[in-house]
Amino acid sequence: MPASKRTVSQAAGSASAQTEFNFKKLKRATDDGAPSSSASARPAQKSKPTTTRVAQAVYQSGDRAGEPVENSFLFVFNPRKGKNDVAIDAVKALAYPGDAVSKFKRDLDGFCVKVHAPKQGQRMQSSLREIDSALSQTLDVGELTAPEVTIVTVKNVDLPETRANEAQTGVTALMLDGYTYPLYKKLRPAGYDFVRDVHGLEGVKRWMRVVGADDNADKLRDEVTALLTDEGWSVKTEWADASKWTDDDEDE
Repeated sequence: MPASKRTVSQAAGSASAQTEFNFKKLKRATDDGAPSSSASARPAQKSKPTTTRVAQAVYQSGDRAGEPVENSFLFVFNPRKGKNDVAIDAVKALAYPGDAVSKFKRDLDGFCVKVHAPKQGQRMQSSLREIDSALSQTLDVGELTAPEVTIVTVKNVDLPETRANEAQTGVTALMLDGYTYPLYKKLRPAGYDFVRDVHGLEGVKRWMRVVGADDNADKLRDEVTALLTDEGWSVKTEWADASKWTDDDEDE
């Protein structure tokens, strides 16, 4: 019992020694300081869906900085949060050789890569839609139009020696006249050779496909037409006789 009294007495003495609490020290809670359980109860913020568009390229430096580059367009895309890497890989797989996906550009509000035809842009759009179904099925290509190529069946044409072929004289060949640079990795397997100084004319450089003795010119023309149209190019066909082709024709 005496021990118990000493304990109570000691406790009373301890309490009497405490100082008064100042309520002014209390700080009001803010949203930032809310307990984690309270924060988790708030609804998660929805991420913005993927966006895409076609923009005309502009000169980045020099006297013409800021001016549009004729016939040069960009596929601009801003993926949904967390989808950057997979979206970049999807677009990169559909870009032509030499066309790299850029780093994020704030002035364009997205990543970008060169796009050469509406059909190519639509392929990129469809690929991104597989990653984010909220994306529209169709792409507004703006002023981007299909590149044009004329397939010319040329008779009696002389072709100089190239890395792939010996010089040939008076042959029949298919000549591609128009914008074809992005397709070089598709044209070579199809038997086309990039020839400089076609028919002895300095500066005339074209993709050519010689029609051999065992070849059918119509079949070859149909095959390259299908290749070009599948890529989104606009195609027409013509014929010519190179025996009438002289330097004078270049000056007209």
